[in-house]
Amino acid sequence: MLEGFSFESVAHYTRGLATMFFIMQVASIYSLRKRDRMTYFLFIAISYITLCYIKDAGFLFTPWMESRFMEDLVSIIDMTCAPFVCAYFYEATSPGVIKGRHLLLLYLPFAAFIPIFCIFQDILVVYAAALFTVIVGITTLALTLRNAARYGKCLNDNYSYTKDIGVRWTVQCAFVYILWFLVYSLCFSPTTWFGEAVFDIASIIFWSALCLLTQRHRVITEMMQDVSAKDDMADAGDKTLSSRDAFIASALEDCMTRKKLFLNPRLTITDLAHEMGSNKSYISDYINRHGKTFYDLINEYRIAEACHIIDTNNTYSKIPLSEVAARSGFNSMSSFNRYFSKIKGVSPGNYTRQKEQ
Repeated sequence: MLEGFSFESVAHYTRGLATMFFIMQVASIYSLRKRDRMTYFLFIAISYITLCYIKDAGFLFTPWMESRFMEDLVSIIDMTCAPFVCAYFYEATSPGVIKGRHLLLLYLPFAAFIPIFCIFQDILVVYAAALFTVIVGITTLALTLRNAARYGKCLNDNYSYTKDIGVRWTVQCAFVYILWFLVYSLCFSPTTWFGEAVFDIASIIFWSALCLLTQRHRVITEMMQDVSAKDDMADAGDKTLSSRDAFIASALEDCMTRKKLFLNPRLTITDLAHEMGSNKSYISDYINRHGKTFYDLINEYRIAEACHIIDTNNTYSKIPLSEVAARSGFNSMSSFNRYFSKIKGVSPGNYTRQKEQ
């Protein structure tokens, strides 16, 4: 039944399948690349990997198929995709930090291995490139872990709705990426048709998951910028309200007390600016000069609403605290408990018991 079967034919098939997969991913992400910087970096990484797959079509020509030099050179070229992938993971956990010059400085050492190998044609250059790639990958994983922890703390402290905005998945994907590179090293040392087929399939699975998670993820750049601005302006002191500030103060009060926009657990400063008919930068600046972040302010209104619900509720129809949290705009009990204790000085449970006495 397996007569005529060969891993070479399977490898050719999986290589073509992987090439078409990456071309399709580039096409699908192209329209989304301007959504946020994280998606933009993913688009660059996927595009670069696609070019690497397309260039391998050169091995269909007989003179190249038997060339050890070309195999090693292609391996080094394939490794140069690493800085783009690493930049993606760093951007995912620390939005806005990576600049074009940073990416260029990271790419240049990888690219330098190409002319060095062409000059010396020594296998040690390939090993050095692989080692350098592993070091950069492990460093990126460590930085991703650190940034993800900081990002997660910001979410827990300032945001009540955490679905699709958490970045724990980026740490897991960064770890899998290191494994993906190790699979590459094992499958192509030396190159075998079976190893190439395994790597192609692993690539399709990994990048399918990464693209899907990226498209589901919602980057909260406003929160990170708002928290940073608070740190910079905490000691700025009180300032005389300008006419613009007076308008913002009045519109903000109307949106919070009459419209009660804070009851929306997904409320962002962009949404608030739209309702107020103002600029989100002006609103953020106004809030920061009062020593708060946007989420500090919103959660203060939410806790005040929660207290109102508890205070006006009689003992005989006691409302569960989970319902109190939901009705006051919180979508997370942990955020509700943390902010309630921070603002009122007691836990929601103790506050309720005190009211019942």
